[in-house]
Amino acid sequence: MPDGRVCPDQFRGYLWKWTNYIKGYQKRWFVLANGLLSYYRSPAEMNHTCRGTINLAGAFIDTVDSCSFVVNGGSQVWHLRAGSEIERQRWVTALELAKAKSIKNLASDDDSDSDSEEEITIKVIGSKLDDLTISNNLVNNHGGALQKAISDYVERKSQTNVEKKNKESKEQSLKLINEKAQLFRITSNAMMTACADFLELAKTYEKKFSRLINVERGKRLRLEETVETLAKQHIQLERACEIEKVKESYKSVAHLENPENPNILPLGVSSRDEGSEEEDDHFEDAISDLPEHFSTNNETNFMTENFEEDSLSANDNSSVDLTLQQPKYFMDTEIKRAHSDQAISDVKPSGHKRWLSEDVTAGSFGALEVNKGKYRTHIKNRPNVNLNLWSIMKNCIGKELTKIPMPVNFNEPLSMTQRLTEELEYSDLLDRAACCENSLEQICYIAAFSISCYASTAVRTGKPFNPLLGETYECDRNEDLGWQSLAEQVSHHPPSLAHHAEGRGWTLWQNFTMSSKFRGKYLLVSPIGTAHCKFAKSGNHYTWKKVTTTVNNIIVGKLWIDQSGEMDIINHTTGEKCNLKYHSYSYFSRDVPKRVTGCVFDKNNVTRYVLSGIWDQKVDCAKVIYKEPNIGNGKQPQGMPTSKSSNPNTLPSQLLWAKKPLPSGAKLMYYFSEFTCSLNQEEKNVCPTDSRFRPDIRLMEQQNFDEANTVKLALEENQRLRRRQRDSDAQIAGQEGHVCETYKPTWFEYTEDEQSPDVGIYVYKGGYWEAKVKQDWSHCPDIYTTSSSSVAL
Repeated sequence: MPDGRVCPDQFRGYLWKWTNYIKGYQKRWFVLANGLLSYYRSPAEMNHTCRGTINLAGAFIDTVDSCSFVVNGGSQVWHLRAGSEIERQRWVTALELAKAKSIKNLASDDDSDSDSEEEITIKVIGSKLDDLTISNNLVNNHGGALQKAISDYVERKSQTNVEKKNKESKEQSLKLINEKAQLFRITSNAMMTACADFLELAKTYEKKFSRLINVERGKRLRLEETVETLAKQHIQLERACEIEKVKESYKSVAHLENPENPNILPLGVSSRDEGSEEEDDHFEDAISDLPEHFSTNNETNFMTENFEEDSLSANDNSSVDLTLQQPKYFMDTEIKRAHSDQAISDVKPSGHKRWLSEDVTAGSFGALEVNKGKYRTHIKNRPNVNLNLWSIMKNCIGKELTKIPMPVNFNEPLSMTQRLTEELEYSDLLDRAACCENSLEQICYIAAFSISCYASTAVRTGKPFNPLLGETYECDRNEDLGWQSLAEQVSHHPPSLAHHAEGRGWTLWQNFTMSSKFRGKYLLVSPIGTAHCKFAKSGNHYTWKKVTTTVNNIIVGKLWIDQSGEMDIINHTTGEKCNLKYHSYSYFSRDVPKRVTGCVFDKNNVTRYVLSGIWDQKVDCAKVIYKEPNIGNGKQPQGMPTSKSSNPNTLPSQLLWAKKPLPSGAKLMYYFSEFTCSLNQEEKNVCPTDSRFRPDIRLMEQQNFDEANTVKLALEENQRLRRRQRDSDAQIAGQEGHVCETYKPTWFEYTEDEQSPDVGIYVYKGGYWEAKVKQDWSHCPDIYTTSSSSVAL
């Protein structure tokens, strides 16, 4: 039997539990510990057999009568009976206290690992305060009951016929008063215990808190001084580093011009920094002091190569702008002359020239730091799962792979909606293109962007999941990358995906359909669909189509992927175009693997730029130069190259795009980049049809391949059932003479392509982001719910 002192941490004893109508109430041993109520047939079973457990954090406790009460845990309901009302009240009090403590512990469970000593202490005090509050409520309730019982007894005693009352009635009243007094004593003891604990904690930690506050105040002051010192040192080091970089660049130029004495610096460049000491005490943004042609992100700047002056000796009439800006440091400190223009021309190295627009190359593009750490950069490693590849692929030769159910072992944990969105990883190229004043330079960036879409395909041998009809994927990166994207599977037969993205001055939309054939030794994937990109400032509208992808060595050898074919990027506003050729590769070829080349032509079909690179590494661009200055007047001077086979003279090439390095351990993460790892990261408030909620992809990402295969089959079977239902509804409506609409996408609509009138295209009709703000997804289909019968397939 439990004693009168209620201790919610450990409470145990016998209770009668309702079993069924045949056996009725049976005596069981109950144990309350750590917020869990468990029962056994006897205390001897506690070490090996538990008959049932209820977590009190989500349970309801209800009193039925003087001895009975109910504990409802949701999935199970226990009807219990105590030996007396006093014993019942002890259990109810203990259960209520344990429930309150469990709820509080559950609420703070997520961040308990990072709690400081002070936070833990506050939680302990708060828990004791909750115990005190509950005990106080119980004392008030039972105190009122006791007062009522005493009042009834006094009233009976004061009646005129009190002497005629029988002895049995008096004894019953005294017994009732005694029971109420016992209950009041139990709850009073619990309240006094909680009060004592609370008072002891308050006295213990009051002095400790005062001492900690003083210590923290001193730490904060010392930290402020340290940060101020570090900031000054950081500015000095940053300035010194940039100055050394500029000196080294000028030394290399001086070596070219004067090989006998390379230590001579050009005019205006000093061997030391003459900045005043007063500047060290003035805090400012160190980046604002950098030269305009320097950037804090080297990966997004063009690399200018040196070339000798005599390389252009035959092109003196060239109209190319060859100016080079002088760094601001030396303009302010060492070249303070009356005629600064002359000074700059004296310092300007003759062989270091820039031909692309400086407002584009000097700009800051790409991800900002506002969301650093918000997106994950790694996922769980792929498990080593053995699979007989040939046993599956031998039945697929000559067939359309999109119609063949494949196990997830061939996949990567991404949907095709996410894979298409992944093409925006290098969206900074579109940002640069939007800033271009010259449409020919702009098309160079578009070409680089189209090539960057294949950056990860060389090693990504995993197949993305085929989206379910109505499946969507949103990616809102406005805060850091400046764009937001939406993709939706708009058709199932044939499978078609619509994609729409809006960024800084540009809009990109495309439809993606593919035809895939397995030929025994290789897999051929032929994309169908057109990509569109339009710029708000210039109004230039570009289109292009993707090239063919070949997956080699399907059965024997190491898988490797190649891109081949030609891609024409057309500016429908100006008539300019870019032709890219992806060179196919074989083991017997002497050519460089993964090579891509291209030319940019103006509206007169004159070659203006040439491009070259490796489609999964980098792209270089070089401007074509001519002797004749009157290029572009509609005439073609003699000797001017106008075909793809021409080999024109060019300025030194500049880097348009370079692939970012993969994160550590990428080989075990399906060769995902950091951006790719963030695509399937769980996110709140997205559409219920979003690919992030697709259970088979999530299971595969969590390394549960077997269950992922089961769920994948169930999802596909449910999709087939929905299609049969639509076909049946259409047939019934046709028999009745009604017109039944076929499936219509939620966020896209089918319309005529303005650039290809004979071809239709799905375009974004709007409303998604507004629905997200309102969280109104009532018109979205339910595509991820699977029945138990389907899962069992």
